[in-house]
Amino acid sequence: MQLEIHARNVRVTEKLRTHIERKLDFALGRFENRIDRLSVHMEDVNGPRGGLDKKCRMLASVRPSHRVVVEETNEDIYAGVARAAERMGQAIRKRIDRRRTMARPRARSA
Repeated sequence: MQLEIHARNVRVTEKLRTHIERKLDFALGRFENRIDRLSVHMEDVNGPRGGLDKKCRMLASVRPSHRVVVEETNEDIYAGVARAAERMGQAIRKRIDRRRTMARPRARSA
């Protein structure tokens, strides 16, 4: 899985990068062979004024040819990343389960 981290008005420290990688590994580790690329976009929407303004948006390219997008807004970027990673794991699991269900042949009625 190729990981890209982008930030606007958010300082990406080594501690934040490690936090992102750890949360993604925990939430998406079992799907790693199905994810080609994952982009994490973080933004402090209204700068130093504070409030519920730290946005984390994750985009995943999941095989075969699906895109999954999750967005989370929080007052703390670390909490926003953690919640977005958790939601991304749930969304990918749901997408894979839906695909499996659709791929199963239907039982014939007698």
